[in-house]
Amino acid sequence: CGGCFCDNCYYRKPYCPVCRKPNADRGLRGYNLSDPGTWPVLLGASLGISLLFLILALVLLFIFMQKAEIPTLHGFTCYGFFPMCDRKVCIELSNIMVSSSSVIGMKNIVDWNKCDAESTTIALRGSTCIYDYDLWTQSQHVLGYDFCLGSRAKEQKKQIDGNEASDASFIHGVYIFEDDFELWQNTSSWKSNTRKSAVWSRIDGAKLSSDCGSHSGKYALHFYGPDSREAVTEPLQIMYGGYLNFRLIMGNGDGNCRANYGKAVSIYYAIDNLDIS
Repeated sequence: CGGCFCDNCYYRKPYCPVCRKPNADRGLRGYNLSDPGTWPVLLGASLGISLLFLILALVLLFIFMQKAEIPTLHGFTCYGFFPMCDRKVCIELSNIMVSSSSVIGMKNIVDWNKCDAESTTIALRGSTCIYDYDLWTQSQHVLGYDFCLGSRAKEQKKQIDGNEASDASFIHGVYIFEDDFELWQNTSSWKSNTRKSAVWSRIDGAKLSSDCGSHSGKYALHFYGPDSREAVTEPLQIMYGGYLNFRLIMGNGDGNCRANYGKAVSIYYAIDNLDIS
């Protein structure tokens, strides 16, 4: 060729730098293909970049879904892309807590019984999610759900009234006393109450009435009269503490919903039947 060249210099162009004879084919010429031009090359590059972004988006979606997972009390994971703990459920228990974090009365998940006012003494309430949609539908909504746990559940709205819950996460506690005053067979006799968890010891100077309204349902426990006005429960097992929740409507002085005339409404309690506070 009349000179010596390194490979980079020799193959920089498709011909010999000295004699101008074609050197080895490069690029598309090695496949007997023609140069497609600028626009097809740009289009191909755009498709490649789009595919790269799609793969990146799928990876980010997978990571987000992993973080969005909501674990359940029995080790399952809530079903769906954006699972919600929005199903309020009440489960009947056979016993009470033996430690601050466990419940011995909790049956196997397949043997759960929904609460029944006339048979349930101890209840477990909370927000649940579906972890197996097929099982949930085929079992007529009896199976396939569980109570929610974890930080994602704590970000969701609570389904339970009262200070014992602030979000949708499992509260690790039970309800040992409840009364909504709707199951008294005789509105003047607390002994006619058929709600099993309403373990009253005595109620004086009160009856069921709708005169002042009600938070839910038809009736409220209406205190009245010049004598003692008290509602006293049987001793309750609250060795690990708990919450007392109630709705109170003060009389406005109209008709049968008379005002309390500035008198105090007090809550008294005693621990192990000792001094009353």
